[in-house]
Amino acid sequence: TDEQWLLLSQTGTNHLMVISGLHISLVAWLAYKLSCFVFRFLPFVCLVMPAPRVAAFAALVAAVAYGALAGFSLPVQRALVMVCCLMSGVLLLRQTAPFNSLCVALLLVLLIDPLAPASAGFWLSFLAVSMLLLSLNHQEQTPLSYVEKLRGMVRGQAFLFVGLLPVMLLFFQQVSLMAPLVNLVAIPFIGLVVVPLSLLSLLASLASPTLFQFLITLPDFLLDVFVATLSILTNELGFLLLRFPVIPTWLLVLLFVVIILNVFQKKWVSRLAFLPLVALGFSLRPEKPDPGDVFLDILDVGQGLSVVVQTHNHLLVYDTGPAYSPRFNAGSGIIMPFLSSQNLGKPDMIVVSHGDNDHAGGLGS
Repeated sequence: TDEQWLLLSQTGTNHLMVISGLHISLVAWLAYKLSCFVFRFLPFVCLVMPAPRVAAFAALVAAVAYGALAGFSLPVQRALVMVCCLMSGVLLLRQTAPFNSLCVALLLVLLIDPLAPASAGFWLSFLAVSMLLLSLNHQEQTPLSYVEKLRGMVRGQAFLFVGLLPVMLLFFQQVSLMAPLVNLVAIPFIGLVVVPLSLLSLLASLASPTLFQFLITLPDFLLDVFVATLSILTNELGFLLLRFPVIPTWLLVLLFVVIILNVFQKKWVSRLAFLPLVALGFSLRPEKPDPGDVFLDILDVGQGLSVVVQTHNHLLVYDTGPAYSPRFNAGSGIIMPFLSSQNLGKPDMIVVSHGDNDHAGGLGS
């Protein structure tokens, strides 16, 4: 529902509820590990082809099959290209650096879809993988204890939060400070428990609808618990969701450069250099009209009208545009994003001139 999607967005967990690169990579990883384990007990097969090579092929098949279930949308295609680049190194018996594979994947994605950089998902996908690879570079290569593995997971979330900050500010004008901690638990919970149980239920449906109905109740219950927990966290820690006005491009570019310079540093003292810049971003507030003056924004809602009137202390919305369909209207699709991008908050008053759809269609949202 819209309410659940808003809850996921506010906690930074909406990426877990779409067919993202995370899910496809998890499916590929599970297929790789399982195949590698099984084929090592089949020496006659390993004489023909080494187990890692067979496992890489199995991982590709599993990733493509999962992508087919998802309908091969653009984010799915991006993830499949990344998996193919990584596994092709194993299939070709080539030792490739992860960043080289990532660059090849980036090139292929741009060849398939030259307009991909226009979407937030493109930047989030490649920046997320880059940040995770950088966090691994800061990790010791010796066998890790459970405490060190947990520390590595925390480090990975910290790198993701900092690295994705400019993109989140650019496209969404909001950052959830609770997202790193929530994702630390939510990612393994959804990826290693809920998704495999859901896929297992799907396979069981081929054998018995009754067995499917029995098995699907468990991931359904777990998702209910997950959403209820997020709701409690949002109610108690809602102040950790920070909203920003539109930030100047120069500040976003500067923030990105400083972040890149700092993630290569292993000393925490040098990483603190970008904190004044973040503080500058926090201090930015949209310009307000002087007392007695007014800002008037006329929004393009197609047929109909919507006007945002801002005085020094008050905000008024006059007419809310049309509802184009049950799933899209000018209120949720145009007016609210505008108010959010300008950090204007909720209107003090809404005036609807008359009840026709082209003037009142967005009122419900």
